[in-house]
This record gives sequence, C-alpha cells and structure tokens, in this order.
Amino acid sequence: MHFSQDSLEHQRAFLNELGNQVYGISQSAGGVVVDLSPWYNAKGSDIRSRGGSGLLNRYRGSMLQMLSAVYPEYKWEPWRFARTSRSLLRNEVELSRAVKELSQSLDIKHPSDWYRVSKDELTAAGAAALLRQHGGLVGVLRVVYPNEAWKEDYFG
Repeated sequence: MHFSQDSLEHQRAFLNELGNQVYGISQSAGGVVVDLSPWYNAKGSDIRSRGGSGLLNRYRGSMLQMLSAVYPEYKWEPWRFARTSRSLLRNEVELSRAVKELSQSLDIKHPSDWYRVSKDELTAAGAAALLRQHGGLVGVLRVVYPNEAWKEDYFG
C-alpha cells in the first residue's frame, strides 16, 4: 500500500485500507466506515511506514487536520488523540468541551461526581493527553471549574 494521489477520494481510500489493516476499522456493506475512534490512538509512524508520508506531510504532520479533512462527517474530539498540540490542550474552550463530553460519557451530574471517577476510566474515555498536560484530573477541573473547592485527597 502506498499513497500517491491528491484527491480526497484517494486519501480516504488509502486511510480506509490502512485503518482496516492496522486498527481493525471496518466498513459497512455500503463502504461507509462504521467507527473511526481507533484513529485516536494512531501514530504518525504507522502511516509513514505504510507509504503515507506524503499524505501526513500534506497536513503538516497533524493527525487531527488530516482526519478532519478526509472524514469531515465525523465529529472529531481533538482532546482524545493520544498526541495533540499542547496549545490545544491548554485552550479553555476546548478543555471545557472535553470536560462536557467526559461528563456525558461518565454520567457526571454534579461536580462531586468527579471524585468517583478512576484514572483508568478517564484513560479509557480518551483523556490521557488531558491528564498528562494538566497534572491529573484535579488540574483539569481547576481550570474548567475555578470556583469549585476541589479536595485532592478525595480523588481516587
């Protein structure tokens, strides 16, 4: 497999094949990709080693930019990528959006519900990069909820 075409159609075909081979991303009978979430854990080296250097370089090495261009119908959550820019992770709007998404997926109804969430649950939800960038969950929450008196000892 080697990428050599400019069109989005060819880029998509290349990534569909690569996604299937490397990450087990499958397509429905109509050729529609069912679940793209495995791309959040993708590495640039996986793409480059399979002939996709030109494709990734076209998007300045950004997995987010590449996937957003090739799969615009998918709602990408920048904070879920294993590797993403520090500036994006420090952006308060993006951070608030990430916490809102996490709140929904982890059934957080009240701020105190965050105390019951484990690091493993957060990692499984795709928040590992956020936790690293902010020194853990309490660091993330202090940015998003600055008026809340978070008690570090209460976190698991």
